[in-house]
Amino acid sequence: MTSLRLAVKALAELVHRQGDLHARLDGRARAEEGVSVQRTLQQGRGPSYRRERPVALETRLAGRAVMVSGRMDGCDDGGAEIVIEEVKTTRAAADLAHRHHASVHWAQALLYAGLLARELADGRGFRLRLLYAHPDTLETRCFERSETAAGAADFLAVTLGIYERWLRAHRLHERARDRWLQRLPFPYPQFRPFQRAMARRAYRALRDREHLLLEAPTGSGKTAAMLYPALRGLAAAGHRRVLFLTSRSTGALAVRDAVRRMDADHGHLRHVTLIAREKACFLPGTPCEPEACPYARGYYDRVRPAVVELLGRRALDPATVAEVASAHTVCPFELSLDAALWCDLVIGDYNYVFDPVVRLQRFAGDADAALLVDECHQLAPRVRDMLSLELEAGAVKAALAEPLPDALARRVRSLGRALAALRCRECPEQERLIERPAALLRSIGRLVDALATAELDLGPLPAAQALAFVCSRWARSDAWYQPDGFVYTAGADGREMRVTLTCLDAGPYLQQRFAEFGGHVRFSGTASPLALHARLHGEADAPVERAGNPFRAEQLAALVVADVPTYLRQRQRSLPELLSVIADVAAARPGHYLVAFPSFEYLDRAADAFQAEHPAAALSRQRPGMSDAERAAWLDDFAGDRPPRLGFVVLGGVFAESVDFAAARLAGVICVGVGLPPPSLTRAALAAHFDRQGLDGSAVAYHQPAMVKVLQMAGRLLRGPGDRGVLCLVDDRFTEARYQQFFPAHWLPERVGRQALAARLAAFWGAAAGGDLVISPASL
Repeated sequence: MTSLRLAVKALAELVHRQGDLHARLDGRARAEEGVSVQRTLQQGRGPSYRRERPVALETRLAGRAVMVSGRMDGCDDGGAEIVIEEVKTTRAAADLAHRHHASVHWAQALLYAGLLARELADGRGFRLRLLYAHPDTLETRCFERSETAAGAADFLAVTLGIYERWLRAHRLHERARDRWLQRLPFPYPQFRPFQRAMARRAYRALRDREHLLLEAPTGSGKTAAMLYPALRGLAAAGHRRVLFLTSRSTGALAVRDAVRRMDADHGHLRHVTLIAREKACFLPGTPCEPEACPYARGYYDRVRPAVVELLGRRALDPATVAEVASAHTVCPFELSLDAALWCDLVIGDYNYVFDPVVRLQRFAGDADAALLVDECHQLAPRVRDMLSLELEAGAVKAALAEPLPDALARRVRSLGRALAALRCRECPEQERLIERPAALLRSIGRLVDALATAELDLGPLPAAQALAFVCSRWARSDAWYQPDGFVYTAGADGREMRVTLTCLDAGPYLQQRFAEFGGHVRFSGTASPLALHARLHGEADAPVERAGNPFRAEQLAALVVADVPTYLRQRQRSLPELLSVIADVAAARPGHYLVAFPSFEYLDRAADAFQAEHPAAALSRQRPGMSDAERAAWLDDFAGDRPPRLGFVVLGGVFAESVDFAAARLAGVICVGVGLPPPSLTRAALAAHFDRQGLDGSAVAYHQPAMVKVLQMAGRLLRGPGDRGVLCLVDDRFTEARYQQFFPAHWLPERVGRQALAARLAAFWGAAAGGDLVISPASL
């Protein structure tokens, strides 16, 4: 096993952080600004002064080799007293930054001193200097203290001793876990066809630090085939933890179910499920500041025993985290993050690794983590959304309607004037591309700086709070903006001005994030064409593979009904023909069926007409904005022992992806239309960008997002090796090569006319319709 790498900063934060939890804006100082400020302040320091002076210590803690290392911002060892400087760049007030973070900053400097005392061994004392500098004005506040060599060495020894106690307890857990993993059987009685091959390929990819894209049919057992080898690799391949990323919260449920199968008594594996801060919060709408929230006040003084208790539970689901957090009066969201450092498996949304603002820095650059990215066909569009921003004049007006302090109100009004000036200059009554709005960005930056400097409780000012978070992302966008791959647009919705920054190409950014880790596997049932998805992920040169199809050809009838038009202007006229298709499919064999539409308006129109024509039919329709409880009740109607039912849903909705209909044993899925996204200025820019890159821009901007929805809907059908079902694709565009290039390799699409559909269905099912049908023959 390789040495455990431990950064001085991380060690200081883990052991010595004290006081309150603060979510206050930090003044948007960027890393490159910090380097520039540091160099400016360090000019003329003298010949014995060294920038970025490295220190390191190789030691053994709890029986494991540990490398403790770091780089001091500045060090001058030419005098009787060694000077160690740490430069902290911030636009917040220096006193405020020092008050909030001094416990960690002083600990970091003291640890550097302890490491340097061991290295030099000359007994000289230290002068520790913290410099808080504003990146624009270079206004600097200095805090100093002295320490003896013996005192610094003792501080290092005590810190390592505290860390060793944590590490010793973790090593005991790891040894017991590894013994269990060596004997761990596959969580099902037998592998599905090609599932063993998938697991072996994933294991090799993670062991060898590959960046692998894998396509495997929905229903082939991907979750278990990925998770099982990744967990086995904790013992055999030297991984520290597994990060399993999902695109929806429902995907996390499937992972937890697989874990329960492997570790039924929760006795061996520590796993945590991360949920959004808003969902975890005990006091929704309350700022994460000590003045407003008792769970933030004194958080770091109480969190360590909470982490110990939580880790003892091993299965750290959201309910368990909330229970322990409540008992210790700490923030449940932050508690889950602190506990995750000591977990074997971390389950969470894409944003915890890929969102540039909320991603977890504690896991950044973790080359010993095995990374699994589920439903990776969603990765590029999700990350494009994370990198895109929007600012509306209405948000500024709403904030100004609240009783803001004068200094803050001036900044908000200035922001409003910048938006108004942009409208006058660009005259964008309709959305149009614009140059980078430098004046607007300066106004945003000044507002963010004002918020960072003022200790202001925004809890009673919800509109100002919402504007603050929007502007915070805008202020940080310089860190990921690139002229090629992003566009700015402006337009007026009615009288309200709106400015957007849209990411066109997330590939370069994704490539940077993947490079921070060791090996990873991106996997999906709908990653065709593989080369296109690899390019969208920034991994065009990395390996791509397609797993074998576990389903026999006779298990799926993929029927394309091309003579029922579903174009927007033809929908009303073709509705009777569509209802006939739905009735024929449902009458061919008893069972549960899903009918998917490109919009709620189309869904409701068809559902109303179908219910009127077939009043005896059992029909459930998806509604916009359904709660978790409503969705669960909706799915319960499709349980295997329930009477046959039709479910009308929208393509790409909550019932299309990471929802397991295995208990329902669907007999068929009908996809009505291709669900193309509507044309827009940004989609046109997206297509043009990829055309310039030598790809098919229309495929990226329109066809791929449309077909992803169709394929995910189809993936609800065959979930087990004994399943059979009908997939009916209603639209003549499904016969075109530009759409069929996204079809999974195991589909054998067959074009069937509407009049011949009933006979083709009867042939597939092997008998004429009869028995207890979804729709009674008399009603047809």
